[in-house]
Amino acid sequence: MPALASAICKSVTRSAQRSAEAMLSGLGVFKADFQRLGCLRILGYHGVCNDEVAGEQWVPSYFVSASQFAAQMSLLCRYGPVVSLSDMFTGRENTQSQKHACFAVTFDDVPACTVDNALPILQHYGIKATFFVSTNNVAAGRLFPANVFELLQCIPDLMPADPNGQLATSSADPAVHKRMNLEQLTALLEDIEKSIRETVEPRIIESLRPVTWTETLRLAQLGHDIGGHTCDHAILGSQTASTRRSQIINCISDLTAALGHRPHGFAYPNGGPGDYDESDQELLRSQGIHYAVSTRSGAVTRNDCPYDLPRTCIGLQHTLAKFSMELSGRLDKRRRRQQGWP
Repeated sequence: MPALASAICKSVTRSAQRSAEAMLSGLGVFKADFQRLGCLRILGYHGVCNDEVAGEQWVPSYFVSASQFAAQMSLLCRYGPVVSLSDMFTGRENTQSQKHACFAVTFDDVPACTVDNALPILQHYGIKATFFVSTNNVAAGRLFPANVFELLQCIPDLMPADPNGQLATSSADPAVHKRMNLEQLTALLEDIEKSIRETVEPRIIESLRPVTWTETLRLAQLGHDIGGHTCDHAILGSQTASTRRSQIINCISDLTAALGHRPHGFAYPNGGPGDYDESDQELLRSQGIHYAVSTRSGAVTRNDCPYDLPRTCIGLQHTLAKFSMELSGRLDKRRRRQQGWP
């Protein structure tokens, strides 16, 4: 059956391929693929927005709509059990002894809309997720740089005087601002970010702002795990050695103080090639962190370092059929090539 599925998908046009994928998904072909692997697949989400705003230009492509998320969680529970990452990597369960295919659900950044829209769905299906937060953003309510640049792109009136063209260049090409260090980003965006929060429609800010500590603690009280994502969403590979060290250690300290216990997990901001290295992994190990996740597409195997775990990232472009294919692993190689992994 898998060979037949591949032949069908390769022999049809793009439009027909989508129909074929949906049909094969309904037949359970992709589910069989995944179950045969017998591995852990970690899903990576960011925001879960209201359906009515999902098509608006300011909504990041790495968000999903509430209805998308509900359908995906329903399908996920039919494919296999959904486990807690902290259980898997703190000794309560262990990937080395895991014999059946399973999933874990994670969220990076955690914009406020995720609590409003994803939490009821997670509760409905009994799923315990992991939420990776940037502690200074939580404390200050500061928007993430990527959201600021996207708002400047889609709402031109927000763009201030830009004599050097640095804002326009950084807004048009995410690769530019992702390579900036914290000092550069702060100098470029601090005043603009404050202005945006004061002038942009409240419904937009309420969707994009990070969770508060009150909201974070509510997630923890409901049994979800809270992990680290640096203090300032610092892409570690773009920082000095002292900055990347302080971003990790202070984030862990902030979370320990807020939660009453040391966090179990960590997510590398951006999480792509060059965004972290072995020195970051070793520091996390020395700080008592049990695991760390990247954005490298794939399933967790027995050979994976617990501080360099792959994830499957989900966004607005994922139809239910494409989501099924992601779960099966059929798209892993393509995704890794797109992400720039060797």
